[in-house]
Amino acid sequence: MYKNNSRDSSKIKGCSPFQCSCNLTGMKPAIVIEAVITDQTVKQTIKLTKTSDYFDPGIYPAVSYANVFISDNMGNSESLLEVNPGIYQTTNLQGATGIIYELSVEVDDIEYSAISKMPVKVNIDTLSTEFFEATHHFDEGYMVKCHFTDPAGISNYYRFKIYENGVLLNSNSDFIISDDKIFDGNPVQMPLSIKSFQINDTVTVELLSLDKDTFDYYNTLIESSSGPGGIISGSTPANPISNISNGAMGYFGVFSINSKTIIIQ
Repeated sequence: MYKNNSRDSSKIKGCSPFQCSCNLTGMKPAIVIEAVITDQTVKQTIKLTKTSDYFDPGIYPAVSYANVFISDNMGNSESLLEVNPGIYQTTNLQGATGIIYELSVEVDDIEYSAISKMPVKVNIDTLSTEFFEATHHFDEGYMVKCHFTDPAGISNYYRFKIYENGVLLNSNSDFIISDDKIFDGNPVQMPLSIKSFQINDTVTVELLSLDKDTFDYYNTLIESSSGPGGIISGSTPANPISNISNGAMGYFGVFSINSKTIIIQ
């Protein structure tokens, strides 16, 4: 299964996966946890907010003074520091393949938790380009393809992030995701049809190896944010699947990242 939600992203801006103004009935604010652990040498970040309803559009209150902890099955644990309202960061933690991580968040005497295992990293073999004529969706230019080899015999889940001259093109509302159901154990040539690139553009592709819970979250986020063709449905979308306990929205994602860069020539 391959899903590219980027082509119609302009049609879904303004409708948060957590707070959709399509719902005209008031709702009690819910906790939203956006937590990510990667194998990169960066501070791992967790964002805590609360939902609002139709009568407070566009307001996403930060949740401060929470107790946020991350531990692993190797006996390590860390209490995260709040560096900005609702933004909590690690000090020393760097994720590693095969390690199981547990997130614990305590807000107003309620504890929310999630567990996830970092999957095996899949590396990009190479990037290639293909020239194409102008279409209804894209100007004349070059498409970038990502080549990698899927590990055999295990279920793999992927997300692709594309940068043009250092700027991320597909943000948190423009997902390109895939599982390996149709290419398990085989070389893969994945077309990343997000836009047309031009000569001298520098394109970087990140291949994120996801855990299944994160893939399911992204998948339902795409489906709940849009109807056919990426257009917001007239009915109230269902909440994306969350792997966090006690009714929290959001997700705890643990994934490894590999990247490569190509200059269009």
